[in-house]
Amino acid sequence: MGQIIQHTKPDPAPDDFLAKLANTMPEICRFYGIVIRMFLIDREHPPPHIHIKYGDHQAVMELENLNLIDGHLPRKCRQLVREWGELHQDELIDMWKTQDFHPIQPLE
Repeated sequence: MGQIIQHTKPDPAPDDFLAKLANTMPEICRFYGIVIRMFLIDREHPPPHIHIKYGDHQAVMELENLNLIDGHLPRKCRQLVREWGELHQDELIDMWKTQDFHPIQPLE
């Protein structure tokens, strides 16, 4: 009797995974090598937050208090994102609620 061979797709490479993730998480800002995204709400969970990527570092920042709730960022990067978040906090919270994703001015 012949052997049944199941063909399974290999796990996607990390770059493939990040590419797929980027399609469901619009980029809203980029500055100093920092990329800030927000998930579509049907794929997300409270509290309102943003996703931050800087090199190999990734973190999640809550919008109400601008504290990191997951991941890790170098101190200077965290300070820059927090400064940017303070400038655009109301707009970010409104974006979370309305899902009206649009680019936000980067920190200069």
